[in-house]
Amino acid sequence: MSDDFRTLVSRHDLGRPATRIAVRLVHVLVFVGVAVAGLGPLVWLAFASLNTTQEVLRDPFAVWLHADEWTNYAAAFTTVDMGKYLLNTVFVAVGSCLANLLVACSAAYVIAILKPRWAGVLSGAILATLFVPGVVSLVPLYLTILDVPPFGLNCRTPTGRCGCPPPRMRSAS
Repeated sequence: MSDDFRTLVSRHDLGRPATRIAVRLVHVLVFVGVAVAGLGPLVWLAFASLNTTQEVLRDPFAVWLHADEWTNYAAAFTTVDMGKYLLNTVFVAVGSCLANLLVACSAAYVIAILKPRWAGVLSGAILATLFVPGVVSLVPLYLTILDVPPFGLNCRTPTGRCGCPPPRMRSAS
């Protein structure tokens, strides 16, 4: 390994105990800060789910003190049928992951192994789409799902059930 690269603190400075301790302390503080910023909201959400809605709305920072409403989970799985929605989410996530893997592997094979003349253009197009935020595609995807053309599915039914044709109105004859 070459020693000709530059860093913020040189090897010579790291040889001094005070500098080494200060650098390690900064590393630990940055790590703890990132961990709190990343895991803090998730932990708060878990504790807030163990309180009543009124308690969370009244004092959001007091959720740590009395998180003892374990019946919230039982109510979510019985009254809202959360198990079905959770299973649906697993199916969508696994299907999306497999579909993305299939498309990505196919594109990688074409670009890396087959190496067509237009591989540079394809690589550039793929990189250009990475700069487009995912939120931009939400409205077109929503409109596509509302009325799926090849299958004739329509989610704009009065009953709100996707894929079901609207109920037929009887004529007043």
